Formats: sequence, C-alpha cells, structure tokens
Amino acid sequence: MLSILILLGFFFISSPELKVSKVEPGQAARSEMTRVQILHLVSTLATDPAGFAQELEVLAGSRYFFVRWIAIEARLALAYSTGAGAGFVEALLAFDRATADLSANMQQGLSPLDPDDGPKSSLPVAPERWFGLLCAGVVCTGPDLLVHLKIWLDASKRLLGEEAALTNNIRLLFEGASLPAELLEPAIIDTVSLAPIRCGAAAQLLQKMLPAERTLQIQALLTSGLVIDESFTRQALFNRHVARLFAETWHTHAQSRFQFYSPSTSVPALLGTLDGVERGSGTLKSILVAAASALRQPLGGLMERLL
Repeated sequence: MLSILILLGFFFISSPELKVSKVEPGQAARSEMTRVQILHLVSTLATDPAGFAQELEVLAGSRYFFVRWIAIEARLALAYSTGAGAGFVEALLAFDRATADLSANMQQGLSPLDPDDGPKSSLPVAPERWFGLLCAGVVCTGPDLLVHLKIWLDASKRLLGEEAALTNNIRLLFEGASLPAELLEPAIIDTVSLAPIRCGAAAQLLQKMLPAERTLQIQALLTSGLVIDESFTRQALFNRHVARLFAETWHTHAQSRFQFYSPSTSVPALLGTLDGVERGSGTLKSILVAAASALRQPLGGLMERLL
C-alpha cells in the first residue's frame, strides 16, 4: 500500500495536466525537490525501484545542489535494493562527491533554491570514510558476494587506483569472504583482525544455515559494521534493504520452533515483525530486537545507533 501511495504521489506531481497559475521564485527548485524526495523514499522502501533509475539520473544532473545530492543518495539506495553489483562502487563514489559538494555549498551559505553551475571541481574524494555503507553493500550482495566483490575491486582499481584506501578495503573484504570454510569463524572472532576481513568472513558465513543464536550473533556483528562511522547518519539508504535480507533467514528459522524460548508466543511475535519488514514498516532494529527477544539473547549497545 505504501508503495502504491508513493507511486500515485509521483504521478500527481509529474502530471503534465497539473497547471500552475503563477511562477513563484524558487518554484522550479521546489518542484524538483518534491520529485526527488519521493523517488528517494521509493528507493529506500521498494523491493524493485529500478524503474526510477532514469528519472534519478536526470535529477542527479540538476542545477540545484541539494536536488543533486538527494538524487545521488537515492541512486545508492537503488544499488542496495538491486544486490549491490555492477555500478555500486560508482554510486558510492558519486555519493561521496555529492556530499562534499553539499558541504562546500552549505559552508558558503548558498541557498538550495538558487541554481549553480554544477558540482565544484577538485573536491576531495574519500569514499573509504563510509565503511558502513560499504559493509551494507556486502550484506546486500547476498549469495553473489564473491562475484560482486570482484566487480567492486575491478571498478575501484580502475577509478581510484591499486593503492587507494577504498581499493584496499575491498581487497580485504574479498580476502575475508574467500577464506576456507573452517577459517571463517576464527577470522570473525579474532578481534585483532582488520574490520574488512571480519566483515567479509561474516557475510560469507551467513550464507550457510547457522543455528538461530549464531545467526543473530553474526547479523549483529555485521550490523555493528553498518553504523561504525558516520554511515549511521545515512542508514535510511540501506536499513530496510538489509532488513529484508536478514528477514529471509528468520523465516526459515521460524520453521524450527524448538530453537526459541516460549515458541507459542515468541515465534508468532517474530513472524509479525518479519511481515512488517515485508510491508515496509519494519526496520533492521525491529528484526534484531524481535529475534533477540525470542532467543533471550542480548544485543549490546549497537541498538542505540540503529533505526
């Protein structure tokens, strides 16, 4: 229902029959902002928003810096929804540049309603600062983890170079995900291991059907990586997409009710939460809390930063 309302709203604001009697200052900017905000919402909620990619591409080239930023954010959310494969690294780099452009314009006191000449040149590029966004992409690759990491690595080498920090992080993710099965657990529990190696190993281990308690622990570990840095401020881009992937595993676990405490009450409660995720109302936090409650397991302090 939510997706239908969003689509109807988008149709309404873009209808050629919508007449405006008087052009007000900033009206063009406000019109684009309305359109891009709806598309942004769709990209974070819908399971298959790929049909809006072309419209987002147009808005990403807007004359208004705030519209560009929202559109480029939405393109990153779109990448999560479609499995974070080809084009993910490009979307992450564009997001990093758009964020730097937004910050520069805001510091100069420019109004979001005033057109400009496009993104500023020579903006600093530091996509490695968004490790949480990178880790979210790892989760969203699902069973295509190794294939997509190879695509990322090739793209990062091509765009940034062999020695770039992002290239190195992706290389470490690939290293962790490529470990032999018997070495995945040791890599995950080794707190001295680098975060990308642990993240890659955890994502690979999660491809197996683990006991419910271990599933929760691995999902919580990966989730802590999502909010480890400033990425937590942009978690709306990936939160529900990751939640849907995690929910699939809990649907399977719920079929073995003996794994849960008081299954006659805890399992229906868990399934209700999973249904909410499918409808777009549930979040990553709601899944982890419901699963932890059904298993009587603690989650730690990461919940404070999670939607």
